[in-house]
Amino acid sequence: MVTKRTYKQIAAAVLVLIITLPLLALIIPTETRDLSDLSAPTPATKSSLWFSLFSSTSNSRISQPGTPIMGAMKNETIKAELGRSAWRLLHTMAGKFPAKPTQAQMTAMNDFIYLFGQLYPCGDCCDSL
Repeated sequence: MVTKRTYKQIAAAVLVLIITLPLLALIIPTETRDLSDLSAPTPATKSSLWFSLFSSTSNSRISQPGTPIMGAMKNETIKAELGRSAWRLLHTMAGKFPAKPTQAQMTAMNDFIYLFGQLYPCGDCCDSL
């Protein structure tokens, strides 16, 4: 027997897939890498680290301050699952981010993180993103 709860779970799973699959397409590199040179990578400089996104100057309108638009999430179980999934997504993106990003890549990631914090489904949590 299919209950309302089952429909809600299916709807939540479909929503997660609709959001996650396009993001994964952006994360997974489409270019092939030359495996003939497997020497150790050169040490990263401060300017090439992932966190340099936040010190970059962006002319994007998206980077302007705003307030979160989502309400509080009442179900603690779903809130915890959402938090783990968000953590996994953001850390995977950080791990796949190029060591020497272009200005366009830095702006895109900066805008994504800003919008992710604004649109995060839990209003209690989005303030800390």
